[in-house]
Amino acid sequence: MSDLAPFQFDAQLTGTSLEDLSARAVIRDRDADATNTRRSYRTGWRIFAAFCTHHDLSALPARPQTVVRYLEWLAGAGYAPSTIETRLTAIADRHRRNGEENPCRTQPVKRQLKNIRRTSDHEPDRKAPILMEHLRAMNFNEEDLSALRDRAVLFLGFSGGFRRQVLSALRTRDIRPVQGGRVINVPKSKTDQAEGRSVQIPDRVPGLSPPPNDALDRWLDAAGITSGPLFRMVDRWGNVRDGALSGHSVYNIVREWIESIGENPELYGAHSLRAGFATQAYIDGVGEHEAADQTGHSDLSTLREYQRVHVVMDDHPLSRMGVGDE
Repeated sequence: MSDLAPFQFDAQLTGTSLEDLSARAVIRDRDADATNTRRSYRTGWRIFAAFCTHHDLSALPARPQTVVRYLEWLAGAGYAPSTIETRLTAIADRHRRNGEENPCRTQPVKRQLKNIRRTSDHEPDRKAPILMEHLRAMNFNEEDLSALRDRAVLFLGFSGGFRRQVLSALRTRDIRPVQGGRVINVPKSKTDQAEGRSVQIPDRVPGLSPPPNDALDRWLDAAGITSGPLFRMVDRWGNVRDGALSGHSVYNIVREWIESIGENPELYGAHSLRAGFATQAYIDGVGEHEAADQTGHSDLSTLREYQRVHVVMDDHPLSRMGVGDE
């Protein structure tokens, strides 16, 4: 290497700050997520189109019965329900982008998907729920901007039963103050193209300190956020970036803080917040319909799947059976 090479290297970096590099890394991460999603859609569509060509069926627009047969073929081929849902989303996306009526939202297709879930031999990789006791055990430094953000992400994610895509997509305009709390308008997502629903978060939540709305306010005030994305990256110098926090960042936040209280992070993920609300509601005797209103579950049988993750041996039904025969 010549004596001039180090100077040439430095010249290439002129005007490129570490903050810029960090911001570009976040954008690249978000773009990678979008690229992976688009690639998954393209793959799913190619498989569906090939199925339709083989059976001389129309792929675009597709009839509901065509999609039902396709789902049955996927199930018969041994695909997991989660993979089948991804394939279904690819069909819905292609129809939406081409202005065609979405066959995946019809009752025959919904019924077929539900039947596949119920009869599948695949055991989904369920993440352990994060409960209120976990959140209370976490020690958040009020002087640390990242900690304030992480607490707001965790508390709000739990209280709303939100998926990580929702937390990443939330904007300040989605939060509406009302008497006694906040109403959060959930943005559309790739898993729910219907009109966004609303979730209520009361100001009074005795099980968490501070309450979720207060935790959110402390983050927004400290970060100086008045518009745009609700949750954002904070660099190591304490600078708040403009772009939204990615879904993968939410995943990392969950794992980092659950590990901080001595839990195995491999058992937890971003879905642990949503699972946590549903499980906590079951533990505390909250009605299924009330819990479903918060999480947006349209199928109570799906919500009931969270009941099995909480084992209560001291009040198990078997402990109360047969005692009158002694």
